[in-house]
Amino acid sequence: MGILRNFLYLDEDQLNQYISQVEDGLRQHAERAISSDKDKKAEVDAKVLKFGLGRKNVEAESLNYSDNGPARFDRLLALVEGVEDEFGWKDLQETQVEMISLRPGHVLACAAELYESDVSKLSAASGILSMLPLMKSISQMTGKPLQGMENFDDNTVEAVGAFGAAMKGSSVVLGDILESDWKLVFSIPAGIDVEGDAYVVGKVSKVWGAGEWRPLPGLPVFSQLPRAQRREMERKGPAPDGKMMWQEGPAVLLDVLAVYR
Repeated sequence: MGILRNFLYLDEDQLNQYISQVEDGLRQHAERAISSDKDKKAEVDAKVLKFGLGRKNVEAESLNYSDNGPARFDRLLALVEGVEDEFGWKDLQETQVEMISLRPGHVLACAAELYESDVSKLSAASGILSMLPLMKSISQMTGKPLQGMENFDDNTVEAVGAFGAAMKGSSVVLGDILESDWKLVFSIPAGIDVEGDAYVVGKVSKVWGAGEWRPLPGLPVFSQLPRAQRREMERKGPAPDGKMMWQEGPAVLLDVLAVYR
């Protein structure tokens, strides 16, 4: 029996793409035939002789199963088992992987401690973002910032607000890969709680080394800039008051497939 998994998040659209490519299609149902053999014995009394006659009775049952996401994920793991290199599958628990050698297109599987990024917490509808107008009014009335808001100048507040509006229901999750200095970065739909130790599987989108900085996914305006300007921003890194929207390397950006325990 395989491991029982508690899925905190599973991108079924992405999973279906992988299964379809490997199996040349996506099945919707699975059937299993179960048969059982029963030996029945009958004793016949021939007045003098007593003997047993053996008869075999076969009962068959056909079961129809819905092929759901968790079942397809198990099947994907079975398909790549033993041929991981062919699929670019890098499991940190199964083999030694030089993280810096990862490339876009590889699939990374690892254990990590996950936590929602500060900027997502602030910009969420239930976070400080929704309270900013009130907090700004109170600060203007008292002439001093509220406790905990001392480091949030107007520019930072506006930037966080713009980030929240641009994310459109997404949340940026960060993670510390266990027994490693490397970080994980990925986006999931807002409102899904994956915080804590978990196993993560995802396709590598970007890799950057120690001392390098990359903006968090979904950063407003950044994605609209010409490539040369984006490269120049990444080379310079964040301003001192803008590090909340960036991640320092070594880190890996993932198109996350699954998060489970």
